[in-house]
Amino acid sequence: MNTILFITVGGSPEPIITAINDLNPNQVIFICSTGSKGSQSLIKDIVSQCKLQEKNHQLVLIDNPDNISEVYDKIVQKIQQTPEGEFLADYTGGTKTMSIGLGIAALDYDMTIHLTTANKRDNLIKVTTGQRVRRAPVTSLIVNRKINQNIPPLLERYNYPAAVAQLEEIFREYEISGEDDKNVGKILNLSKGLDLWDIFDHQDAYEYLKDFLGDSKYKPLIFFLKQVIGSRSAIDPDFTSDNGINGHGYEIVEDLIFNAQRKAYQERYDDAVARLYRALELLVQIRLKREYQISTGDNKLGLMQSYESLVERQDEPLGSWFKKHKKPIQDKLSIRNYSIMAHGFKPITKDKYESLENVFVSFILKGIEQIISPEKLTGVQFPDSLLK
Repeated sequence: MNTILFITVGGSPEPIITAINDLNPNQVIFICSTGSKGSQSLIKDIVSQCKLQEKNHQLVLIDNPDNISEVYDKIVQKIQQTPEGEFLADYTGGTKTMSIGLGIAALDYDMTIHLTTANKRDNLIKVTTGQRVRRAPVTSLIVNRKINQNIPPLLERYNYPAAVAQLEEIFREYEISGEDDKNVGKILNLSKGLDLWDIFDHQDAYEYLKDFLGDSKYKPLIFFLKQVIGSRSAIDPDFTSDNGINGHGYEIVEDLIFNAQRKAYQERYDDAVARLYRALELLVQIRLKREYQISTGDNKLGLMQSYESLVERQDEPLGSWFKKHKKPIQDKLSIRNYSIMAHGFKPITKDKYESLENVFVSFILKGIEQIISPEKLTGVQFPDSLLK
């Protein structure tokens, strides 16, 4: 494979020569300062001693070697212009700023980082005798940089598939152990569990999340999942689980609302409205089955028919609640009915979603409170961060 060495050049040519001879790259990119006192003047001697041909080396010239932006930008520009290969970096020479600039660029572009050092460092100004090129131990730095910079924006948007993909890539690409292994594994399992939960695979989600019940940060969330599982088991004939617990019985409805709000945060308003409609529908289905042993599917009852059947029953709190809010619910149903996810082709905008959400969510949550009083809703939205 073609190897390309990016190397910073300072006032001493010896460590540069040692690095080139030891690493034996196919191409050398010298990063050096210009001016009468710049390290550019050393390149001719280095090239000669290393027997580099003209076609096998290039220069990145830095006018201000103490300007981190200039150093970084010029190195990145050269990286992007260089044909693919195995990229190496040695930051031994040059100013501190040049070394930092190459180090950051090397981390950003997954370059293998090296440092030329002496067996015994007696001279703090430059590397002198007994030079040795070592691969810099940066795995932990790279892993934590990826975790702290790449993962949070994904989790903030509930983009668990992308977070899982990046975390799995870390395990494939880097040999990690100790605290790094534990930390990445924890975030990966949490992300997988929440991803499964987000697509309503509640049972498999619990298998990934159950080990975090002892963590005070996640205990309320996982406890809610167990209630969701119990609630779903009572209404879904194709779903059974020993991991569920009894709550007020409408947790699966709350779960749909949280799911809808996550989709809205991702600006997937059609998906969000479809979930809110299902929550509205599921609320009445559970009520009819729990209290009156009526299955809407068996009796061919649509949404409005189901609620009207509650209105007709004396002393039925959800029926009375629906009667008060029937008109605004009907008005907002047109938004859903004319969307591409239902019967039409009109995309749902943010404003339309928010107007529907205000009506549906308020009706559903306060409607549940009419039924379960004096109990309170204990549903928990997914966290927007899984980091410490």
